[in-house]
Amino acid sequence: MAARFFLAMGITAVASGYLVVGFVYVMEFIGMKYRTWASVHMHTFFAVGTLLVALTGYFVRTWWLYQLVLSTVTVPFILCCWVLPETPFWLLSEGRYEEAQKIVDIIAKWNRTSSCKLSELLSLDLQGPVGNSPTEVQKHNLSYLFYNWSIATRTLTVWLIWFTGSLGFYSFSLNSINLGGNEYLNLFLL
Repeated sequence: MAARFFLAMGITAVASGYLVVGFVYVMEFIGMKYRTWASVHMHTFFAVGTLLVALTGYFVRTWWLYQLVLSTVTVPFILCCWVLPETPFWLLSEGRYEEAQKIVDIIAKWNRTSSCKLSELLSLDLQGPVGNSPTEVQKHNLSYLFYNWSIATRTLTVWLIWFTGSLGFYSFSLNSINLGGNEYLNLFLL
């Protein structure tokens, strides 16, 4: 029962959250020049994963063994929650300037370039106006997505694209077993 509980949690997290969260995470670390390339390759991993699920299903026909194999290979990804650092954008939005500076320094070291000072780049007052506390971080809510006509149009367009893309993908993938021929081959070709 415990294994089935964790399997359901893992499937929900992987199917629902990891793709979107991973996409945003990578986009916040990638520079503007390479974002298109990186976004295409992020979705390539999802397609390769679907191919591997179809191949695993073809070779492992027992359902409980199939679930055990697929859930076992995803266990290492749970560690990513504690191993990967927060993005500098997130840290800055939360007022954690020193941590953001450390991450930027690490990125600069990986890229073999000199680091920039976030306080100079963003005109940050790290001491705050009153003492040693950082300045107040402005919080936003869902209504900001409809702040003006331009932003509202973009918000609705993105929502429509995600809805139709997801509807189309899941309609085809969940219905692939009803097509004629081998159901594993159908999923693989999808």
